[in-house]
Amino acid sequence: MINMTPLELRHDLASELETILNHMNFKNQEGNDCKLNIMEQNLPVQMDDDDTDPYPYLLVRLMDGEMSEEEITQSVSINLIIGIYSDDTNAQGADFVLNVIQDIICRFRKCPILNKKYVLNQKLKWALQTDDTYPYYFGGMELNWQAPNIQREGIYS
Repeated sequence: MINMTPLELRHDLASELETILNHMNFKNQEGNDCKLNIMEQNLPVQMDDDDTDPYPYLLVRLMDGEMSEEEITQSVSINLIIGIYSDDTNAQGADFVLNVIQDIICRFRKCPILNKKYVLNQKLKWALQTDDTYPYYFGGMELNWQAPNIQREGIYS
């Protein structure tokens, strides 16, 4: 059996999210059309005020995992954090966040398998921010995966 690490799962998921969400267009803070910036684990460090803000973004963050000796799979929890900029005075930025969440749900409800290696638990959690942070809107998802576990090579090893 090929061992799959949580890091490989994060990379594979980020790549799949780029494919799923490629049809969507957003506005950045300069008002230009752009795609979601899909990043892994952390947002880029802002060194000074001239650094470009990452909006719109989707952050793929490994949270935790669990494995036991008896199980052939390990569970891996990944959070998706979505940040959208929308200066539209109708304040409908949360709708953009919900559209991202909905596209991800549609993809993985139809087929919960990623790259023939990982299986998504069908209990999906998502949330929107409750505070008003116009023109920035945020949401998130919690995805729990089953991934191949590292197996003992032999009874005496």
